[in-house]
Amino acid sequence: MNANDIKETAERFNISKDEAERIAETVETEAEFIRVWENTEWWTDKNNPF
Repeated sequence: MNANDIKETAERFNISKDEAERIAETVETEAEFIRVWENTEWWTDKNNPF
């Protein structure tokens, strides 16, 4: 995913840009992004305090 996609995705899913970037680093498609967003929590700011 590119930087524009990340910003738009963060806004769409009401998550931080950092959270969107964490997920985006591990996926190639929007469908994969959604699957990670819906089914895991490793990417949240709460689980990544630094």
